[in-house]
Amino acid sequence: TSKGLNKDVLQRTVDLLGEASIIQTYGLGASSLVAQDFTQKFSRIGTSVLNTQDTHLMASNFLTQRNKQVLFLISDSGETL
Repeated sequence: TSKGLNKDVLQRTVDLLGEASIIQTYGLGASSLVAQDFTQKFSRIGTSVLNTQDTHLMASNFLTQRNKQVLFLISDSGETL
């Protein structure tokens, strides 16, 4: 698993998540469970996180947020586009 990781990309992702005023998670199908778990875990450490399965609501939320928001899309299989 670690062979496939780009450490620079991973560090940039960690930095973006740490700097975000709000993180919005989205996963389709089984990936929605991963997104919900991510949301719950990050909420426990005091991070503002939103999760929805409604793409229209996701777009509305994303467009109305102004500062340092991160849209975190999750594909458990690595194949969902």
